[in-house]
Amino acid sequence: MLWYWPHPHRGDNLLASSALLPGDTLTVECLQSFRDEPLDDEGAAYTKIRDLPDVSHTRTGIARILDRLKVHAVRAWRRRRLARSGRFDVLYIETLSLLDAVTLRGLKRRLPVVTLVHDVEPHKRVLPPRLQDFVLRQAYLQSSQLVVLHDTIKSRLVERFALDPARVTVIPHALEGRWGARPEHEGPPVRLLVFGSLRPNKGIDVLLDAVENVDPSLVSVVIAGSGDRALEQRVTAAANRLRHVTAEIDYLTPERKVELFRAADIVVLPYRESFTSQSGVLLDSYAYGLPSIVTDVGAIGPTVRSEHTGWVVPPSDAAALARVITEVAEDPEGRRKAEAAIAAVLDHYDQVNVGRLLREIYDRSCARGRGRD
Repeated sequence: MLWYWPHPHRGDNLLASSALLPGDTLTVECLQSFRDEPLDDEGAAYTKIRDLPDVSHTRTGIARILDRLKVHAVRAWRRRRLARSGRFDVLYIETLSLLDAVTLRGLKRRLPVVTLVHDVEPHKRVLPPRLQDFVLRQAYLQSSQLVVLHDTIKSRLVERFALDPARVTVIPHALEGRWGARPEHEGPPVRLLVFGSLRPNKGIDVLLDAVENVDPSLVSVVIAGSGDRALEQRVTAAANRLRHVTAEIDYLTPERKVELFRAADIVVLPYRESFTSQSGVLLDSYAYGLPSIVTDVGAIGPTVRSEHTGWVVPPSDAAALARVITEVAEDPEGRRKAEAAIAAVLDHYDQVNVGRLLREIYDRSCARGRGRD
């Protein structure tokens, strides 16, 4: 197996190795460095090929766009060269780009290509609408099988791009780990965490409007991450003005991420209507046993609602969000019930379980034969 995984990939990944059977071999193609940090593979359980360049984390504007275009082209060329070497029976792509409408063309005639679709559409549109839709559909058609992380994502993918439903398989979003019990905390205030990249579709502005109307004695709010400059500035200004809001605007190391989640009581995902995906931050909250307050968008609302692991509010509604934050802060029994619901569903998201499901997809794809959908 060849896994194309353009991430730092520190240490070994249980999801990757769980797809293996006795006699299999696995090669993971990943970043050669990350933010100028050297990445060590000593004692790895499988082969890692670190030949993928990292994007610039300091350039802005046109220079940033050109750099990312160049990096994605180099990554695709190196992936294609490796996939065409004849050493592999299946290629798994963890991240798809618009360039793959061209760079993947013809590859599935050599070996099955299985692609995970995180985001049906990119968070930020980079081409005119009709052209981007055409390019995305062409990219999706280059894979033998597409994998998504929730039924709602499959429905949107199939309907939006007129794809054959038989080519799209749903699996759970794998937990990166289980972090167990957090340090005991007696509130108030209840500690809210907003974590991740700051983008317009994350609804950070809605959250800030909401917390303006929440009693500061009930909650404390930490907003941690970086991204859109205007949002960074607004978060910083709110933290300077409101005593119950703290801003941590920076790249957050894995170690700092652990500290932030272990110090929280509730994770808030106030995403806007344009968010059409499953959320890795939601699964992070599961890993730490943290209930969530989420908006009813993408796969987030349906997941939390069906699994009873938090509270769902309408998107872009600051008044509703403020009301629910207040209700949750005053309801310790409700928080305990949500925590118990998380514990009950963790096995569903276990990496070993999800790895076995991926293996079944690989086997089906190989059984259909190279070059056939």
